[in-house]
Amino acid sequence: MAEEKKEMQRVSIDMFGLNYQLKTDDPARLKRLAAEGDRRIKEMSRRVRSFDVKRIAALTVLQMMDEYDQLKHDYDELVQLLEEK
Repeated sequence: MAEEKKEMQRVSIDMFGLNYQLKTDDPARLKRLAAEGDRRIKEMSRRVRSFDVKRIAALTVLQMMDEYDQLKHDYDELVQLLEEK
């Protein structure tokens, strides 16, 4: 059975004091991701004590990519272990 295509909806999100109007077929997910992104950006801004938004964003992205890379590595190891059995 083919998956029904969801209708795109316009959603307003706020991140680090900036408002973005985006389209998505899953508003709840987008809002959840935006809230987590906002939390992480604010946390990073407190740590680096900088007003340079580009620096804060870059450091936040690097931190998130590090976490992603570690999770991907762990996932790949688990898949490999399962394939060996």
